[in-house]
Amino acid sequence: MSASTSTSTLSAALTLKAQQAREYMQQLVRVAKEDPDARDLQPVKWEEFVTLMDQLGFDYDPATPGTSVRFIPRNQRDQPVISHKPHPDPTIHPMMLREMLKKLIRLYGWADESEAVGAGEGATN
Repeated sequence: MSASTSTSTLSAALTLKAQQAREYMQQLVRVAKEDPDARDLQPVKWEEFVTLMDQLGFDYDPATPGTSVRFIPRNQRDQPVISHKPHPDPTIHPMMLREMLKKLIRLYGWADESEAVGAGEGATN
């Protein structure tokens, strides 16, 4: 396999992962908006959420005071989002996940599932 073939294969795989991440986040946003009690949301492991945010175009910065962390959009025009890392159990429970999603909707304009989801996409600021 040539270097260009291997690079294009990797690029295609990363594009697919990013698309899957956007689709998953779109589902989460839709459920969060339709379910005020977060009954339909499932718990998410912190590491999975960090990976999802990375695939959506955010860098993770754990170097903030206390349990606060920042997700910094790679698009410098967008503002970072601050969240709290769950502890001692690294699980984001449904109500906390819903609040995190509401913050992302408010900051980045991810108003409905048909909009692009990701850093720098659909931003309202």
